[in-house]
Amino acid sequence: MSSQGPDALIKRYLDDIERAVAPLPAKQRRKLIDDISSRIAAARLELDLESEVAVREMLDRLGTPASIAAAATGEGSPAWEQTEHRREDSVIRWLLFGGLLVGVGWLVGVNRLWRSPVWSRSEKLLGTLVLPGGLLWAFTLEPRQVAAPGGVSLAWSLWGAFAVLLPLASAAVLVFRRRRFHATLLEA
Repeated sequence: MSSQGPDALIKRYLDDIERAVAPLPAKQRRKLIDDISSRIAAARLELDLESEVAVREMLDRLGTPASIAAAATGEGSPAWEQTEHRREDSVIRWLLFGGLLVGVGWLVGVNRLWRSPVWSRSEKLLGTLVLPGGLLWAFTLEPRQVAAPGGVSLAWSLWGAFAVLLPLASAAVLVFRRRRFHATLLEA
């Protein structure tokens, strides 16, 4: 194990906390880091001899970056869990219906999908690439089906069905995976 100086240990500790509290707003994150930094400065003054071992023990007493982040973000609390479920539900709603808002809403859903830790990369690709725009295509294809010359065309009917079924199937997979993800967390 390589030896690090006390300042390097403290910098790495603060960097770890900063990464762990990244979901917090910048102002709140800065306040937390400033508070921890001032606690570290005060604790350093109380050390008899500032050595690597003494600084490690001091940082251990303050808590791990993960525990500090969990306390700061409220992670693990029932309110946090509810917020996460609502956020994940909104991802699925944005993916399905966001295309109806001039397509921009669907992009919001894709952004939230890719920022979420719930879904794997392949599930994120599924949510992104299976009929981009969500149900927008079902609403744009159906009027063309009615206006087709010579009556309703079978090809247009199939496209309309795909435009409805593909986004719904993709959303169903994301919902199923989300439930599986949370079930695994509860077992852990």
